[in-house]
Amino acid sequence: PTPMPSESASATPTPSITASAEATALSLTKLPALVDIAVPKILKPSIATAKQDRPTPYLDKCHTQQDLTASESDCHYGNKDSDQNIVLFGDSHALSWFPAIQKLAQAKGWSFYSLTMSSCWPANIPAWNSTTNRLMQVAMF
Repeated sequence: PTPMPSESASATPTPSITASAEATALSLTKLPALVDIAVPKILKPSIATAKQDRPTPYLDKCHTQQDLTASESDCHYGNKDSDQNIVLFGDSHALSWFPAIQKLAQAKGWSFYSLTMSSCWPANIPAWNSTTNRLMQVAMF
């Protein structure tokens, strides 16, 4: 029969730090020091202009800002005569992919549409906006 907890032999205390955890902690103290290096001159955008660097849809008003009027532009990029069409759809997180997708579309000769809106995900559901403290209906596309 299995002994009851009160009948078992005295429990062995569990050490608070195991030997392997202690070895790991010691190895972390032996990491090389970080070395500051100069920012590369070819960095684009530069540190000075990074704050103003925006994907094209911000500049041509194709990215709709939260609670503002939806864009009336066609938001069409790349080879507009191509039979191959791709679409970037979603919120500002999706928009962060715009530069890479635009380069891909240009390299492949594709037509490219950008349909993005701040705080908008591809679902027709109301969403609470904690900035304005009101409910938004975000499906504007």
